[in-house]
Amino acid sequence: FEGKLSVGYGSYDEVKWNATFNVPITENTAARASIYSINRDGYIENINNGQLLGSDEQFGLRGKFLYTPGPDTRLTLTGTYVERNQDGQVDPVVEFGPFASDSSKEFNAGIAGPENDKVNGNGFHPYEDKIGDLSLIWEQALGDYDLTSITAVEYWEWFFSKDAPFRT
Repeated sequence: FEGKLSVGYGSYDEVKWNATFNVPITENTAARASIYSINRDGYIENINNGQLLGSDEQFGLRGKFLYTPGPDTRLTLTGTYVERNQDGQVDPVVEFGPFASDSSKEFNAGIAGPENDKVNGNGFHPYEDKIGDLSLIWEQALGDYDLTSITAVEYWEWFFSKDAPFRT
């Protein structure tokens, strides 16, 4: 049995941790599991309602199962699941001033302050997604040749809001 744990703390109350475990089950089977989490508060203030934008929440796990029924055969089953949720990023300003287009002026009206960490509107592009996958790898030695077969499926559920507040 072998395990590893890592924990970290950063700006905007960011907390990260991950853990990994390797477990020999029998002489020809083994398992490995990993899990992680990242959480960070928002760091851009909406001065209209006090909401902090730019938060990030992630959680994921991955498992592997290895089976070697003989010296020439190896089967690896792997599964992954991840959830991510981000609360409203604020786009960087790429155009402003007297020569900017009207839509750009309206879109970039959220700038307030020299540190550019405040806006007067809702954040753009919040997203959340769930990702999962499952794969089976079969490796077979055939004399001077090696045969590898990979079968996999992936699931991705994604919600992404790209509507800016001034659009209707």
